[in-house]
Amino acid sequence: MVLANIGLLVLASKPKIETLFFLTTDCPISQRYTPEIKRIMKDYAKASDFKLVYEDSGVEFDVVTKHQTDYKIPGTFSLDKDHGQAKKLKVTVVPTAVVVDDKGNVLYFGRIDDSYGRDFQWHPTKERDLRNALQAIQKGEKVPVNKTKVIGCTISF
Repeated sequence: MVLANIGLLVLASKPKIETLFFLTTDCPISQRYTPEIKRIMKDYAKASDFKLVYEDSGVEFDVVTKHQTDYKIPGTFSLDKDHGQAKKLKVTVVPTAVVVDDKGNVLYFGRIDDSYGRDFQWHPTKERDLRNALQAIQKGEKVPVNKTKVIGCTISF
C-alpha cells in the first residue's frame, strides 16, 4: 500500500516480527490468559504479527475454531498436532510466548507475565515480560529480559 504524505510517498511496512502464542484448548492457565493475550494483540498490532499455535495433539480444526469464537480471540492459528513447531522452538509448557524476527531469530521466549507463579497461584502482575519485550523491540532497543521460565500446562510429546 502506498500512502501520500505531503507530496512524499511513504510505504506502509509490515511488522518485521511475529509473536507466537503456544496454547491448548483445555489448559485452564491458557484460558485465563486469553484476555491479556487479546489486549497484547490489540496494543501491539502495528509492531508484530500474531499467531496462536495450538498444541492439542487430538483436537480437530472445528474445535479450535469454536475455542477462538467462544473466547473471541482474533487472528490466525495453526494446529501443531505433531508438536514439530514446539519441538523446534523448545516449547514444553503452555502458555508460552515466542517472538521471532523476520530471519527466524528468537528475540523473546517465555511467560506472558508473572501473574501465575511458582506456587501455582494467581498473583497481581508485577513483571509484564512479553509487553516489555515488544515495547523494547518497537523502540529498536535490546530486549531487557529475553528468556523467562514458563509455569503452566506441560505439553505431552
